[in-house]
Amino acid sequence: MADQDMDTDEKASTAALSAAGLSILYSLYLFYVRGERSKGIFVGLWAPTILTIASYVEETNLTEKAQSELDA
Repeated sequence: MADQDMDTDEKASTAALSAAGLSILYSLYLFYVRGERSKGIFVGLWAPTILTIASYVEETNLTEKAQSELDA
């Protein structure tokens, strides 16, 4: 069961990192290739937001797991 949870957590982390990386690449494309500087900066701010949300969700899951182990 723990291995299954780890796989799910790893997949979620990988998805968050991929989404953040893609937003950075897209922001660079908008900024340099398309010349849309404002849009490039805006999209570039998605990466830290995505990573912050992923971190919060992971921390919440860890807190819930620790609490359930203390209760057991």
